[in-house]
Amino acid sequence: MLSTEILTQDLARVDALKQSWLIGDGGSAGALPPHWPLPENTQDDDRALLALAYCSQYPLLEQIAVPEQLKPLSALPALCLPTLATECRPAFRQILAALSKHDGLYWRLFNLLVSRGVAPHPLDWLPTASEHRLPAALAPWLRWVEGGDIALTETTWSDFSPAQRLNILRELRRDAPHDARSLLALMAPSEPADKRFDLYELLSLGLSHADLPLLETLEQDRSQKIKELAVRFKMRLGEHEPQVQDETITELQGWLISKTRGLLRRETLLLAPELKNSVQYRDRCQALASVPLPALAASMGLTLNALLEQWSFSDNRGKGNYSPNESLLHNIADSLPEAQAMLAAERLLQAAAADGIDPSIQLLILAPRLSDEARVRLAAHLLARADLLPNTPVVLFAEEWCWLSLEAFSQSPSVALLMQRIKALSSADEPEDADYLLTQAMRQIGLCLGYDCAQWLLAQITNMGLSPLHPLLEYLKFNVSLKQEGRKDE
Repeated sequence: MLSTEILTQDLARVDALKQSWLIGDGGSAGALPPHWPLPENTQDDDRALLALAYCSQYPLLEQIAVPEQLKPLSALPALCLPTLATECRPAFRQILAALSKHDGLYWRLFNLLVSRGVAPHPLDWLPTASEHRLPAALAPWLRWVEGGDIALTETTWSDFSPAQRLNILRELRRDAPHDARSLLALMAPSEPADKRFDLYELLSLGLSHADLPLLETLEQDRSQKIKELAVRFKMRLGEHEPQVQDETITELQGWLISKTRGLLRRETLLLAPELKNSVQYRDRCQALASVPLPALAASMGLTLNALLEQWSFSDNRGKGNYSPNESLLHNIADSLPEAQAMLAAERLLQAAAADGIDPSIQLLILAPRLSDEARVRLAAHLLARADLLPNTPVVLFAEEWCWLSLEAFSQSPSVALLMQRIKALSSADEPEDADYLLTQAMRQIGLCLGYDCAQWLLAQITNMGLSPLHPLLEYLKFNVSLKQEGRKDE
């Protein structure tokens, strides 16, 4: 067995031999350490080759020793989907590399693949432990990356990091809400307050009346933040209507009606008067985002629906980073039932259409609270707008737009606007200079459109004269390359 002293001497001798070989003395091997085994009657050339082989292995002795107990990693689990066709893989890798820093479109790429009934090839992509927004079909790979097939239970709770618990519970809440709720009720109380809040916040996924007993318990939690979370969740379910008349409500009431001289009529619009500085805007917006809206409406002699109907989105955009509109919408999304969230979304679209502005950013606040049917209705209104590109519904849907028929898409005014923009581009002297908004629109709809719509749009664009090799069509061509017969619903 080599001692530290002998190993040090050998490593020095290895360096000397390498230096000797570098200056051309490749045939000398007479000064090899005696414990380097060499066959008898070995010729000089063979001795030099054996010495070279030994020298190549010695640096391995300087590496950190392998742990005595290695945990073998299980085989990569098989998915229920076939992998992407070989001819599609280069385009997938190219798009994946381009989207690595574009979070919003990155997830849509995988949603499109799964919607078409295929999964990435594992040599092209494997998830990282933080990618919790992946489609459910890819969850086995995510679990494998996080440490195998060990289930999260009361016994194994401490074997997982807080981030891993959140990811696993998020998936469990999606697939088995009752099991997730039971595990949360059992294990979350022993966690620190900030970790408890993150865990209980998962109840927003598929929140239902079955969660009420746990929410009642959370109202007694020692953390005020968690108590407020439980109240908001109960308000979403229509099971809690605060009646408190506190200073915040009184202040907001006076602020909202100051322009109406105190005349509270159903037809009166609630206008937020001009504030003097950013501090006032900040304070008003913080109050508007947190105050119980049913109590605010009651203090003004209004129903909750009347408060939302009379809110003037045109007059409450705010300044800079402080927007009364966005504060109100966040409050609605956090604490009101879906019916009120839909009412606010419809009022927002009406105001945006009247003012000729894009409501996408503000609509994104409400989208997670809306049912599929409600989001489809809103998307139809957006596609009917002649002043918006057809990528606007992207804020409502993370998945493929299977709800959109070819007839509705091809006749949409917003698609006509898109075609005009592309036609102008194809006739320009330098078609590579596509503007940023058009490029983003083509990327988004390329990852969202159903097969029929994507195929039709690609044909229309190429018939207008735009080269099929134009980079603007990269995502659309990839969409069409995912054959229709790969879709799950066919």
